[in-house]
Amino acid sequence: MRKLVLHATKVKCLAVWAKVAGGILAGVTYSLSGCTDVHTPLDPKVRHRIDSTYLVRLQKVREELDSLCAQERLRRLPELMDSIRRRRLREIEQKLRPLPQ
Repeated sequence: MRKLVLHATKVKCLAVWAKVAGGILAGVTYSLSGCTDVHTPLDPKVRHRIDSTYLVRLQKVREELDSLCAQERLRRLPELMDSIRRRRLREIEQKLRPLPQ
């Protein structure tokens, strides 16, 4: 159960990261497509500038998302652990009820 909870938190963080990275890529692509003809190949300087801009922004996004995921994990972990503990105690109590005292 604990692995499932941690996995769900990790999946949520990855989903946020994918949305942000996709947004950056879409923004760069959209802004560049308006400047020139779509069929004109990019020269090496422009490609290098695009790559370096993307990598710098991607690094910033990764750092921010890592921070957000760490904060989310710290915020939710005690709550989830309490929930797991309560559920497990209920299961133990239910198993002990039928036994004669």
